[in-house]
Amino acid sequence: MRLRVHLKEDEARDHLVPLSRQAIETIEAMRILSGRGPYVAPNGRSAHKPMSENVMGYLLNRAGYDHRHVPHGWRSTFSTVMNERFPADRAIIDLEQFQPFSIQAGIHR
Repeated sequence: MRLRVHLKEDEARDHLVPLSRQAIETIEAMRILSGRGPYVAPNGRSAHKPMSENVMGYLLNRAGYDHRHVPHGWRSTFSTVMNERFPADRAIIDLEQFQPFSIQAGIHR
């Protein structure tokens, strides 16, 4: 479900979610490695650019998951595991109020 450009710019449509204490601690720990630049996971050549979209795929391949897992598969895996373990938190896990049912079915397997 794509929003029209003028709706994307509408701050009234923003969905702000406060970070948990654990998320903040993780970001602070990452800053020790990445520095104080604008990105928690910066590009290896420039701290002012995000890391390449291919980095996670390369890391999975080097870790032995070549041809078995891809980065976008982790979203599906996370959704499935968390929905099985915490069904009462499904709306939070999937942000289902913002996803059409067809997308949700594709993510949760």
